[in-house]
Amino acid sequence: MLKNSRHSGLPGGVLRVVLIDEPSTSGDVLVGALRQSGREVLVERADHEDALVSLLRGFWPDVVFTSPQAAQLGLPAVLAAVRTVRPTVPVIMMTGPGDEHRTAGWIRAGVEEVVRRDAAGQTAEAVRRALEVRQPLARLSPRQIEVLRLITEGLTSREIA
Repeated sequence: MLKNSRHSGLPGGVLRVVLIDEPSTSGDVLVGALRQSGREVLVERADHEDALVSLLRGFWPDVVFTSPQAAQLGLPAVLAAVRTVRPTVPVIMMTGPGDEHRTAGWIRAGVEEVVRRDAAGQTAEAVRRALEVRQPLARLSPRQIEVLRLITEGLTSREIA
C-alpha cells in the first residue's frame, strides 16, 4: 500500500485524480489538459459518497475534481468526506459558463481552486497551486489535523481538549 507521506502530485510524478462529474464525460476535458501538459494521470470516478470514501482510502488521490452538476454527490458531502478521510487532498471545482457568481461561495466552503471547462489549459497550473497550498498539511500529525478540523467547526480549545 502507498504511504501517506508520498506526494505524487508534485512535478514528474503520477497524478492520481478522483473525478466526480455529471455528465460523466465532461471532466475528461480537464483530465485531457493535464495529460497534454506532460503528466501521467490516473483517474477514478465516484458517483456516490461510499465510492468516494473508498477511493480516498484505497486510491490515495492527489486531487479531487467535482462539479456543480454532480447531483448525486453534492459539494458538502464531497468536502466532508475529503476533510475526514484525506484532509491534505485539495478539491477543485469544474465549472461552466454562468457559474461565476457561485465561485466565492465554493471557495468559502473549502474548494481550493475553480477551473472552467472551457479554459482547460489552466488545469495543470490550478492543480499545481492547489497541491502547493495543501503541502504543509502533509507534515502535520493526525491529531494536529483533527484539531484544525475541530477549530474550523467552531469548537473552543476547552471543547477540543
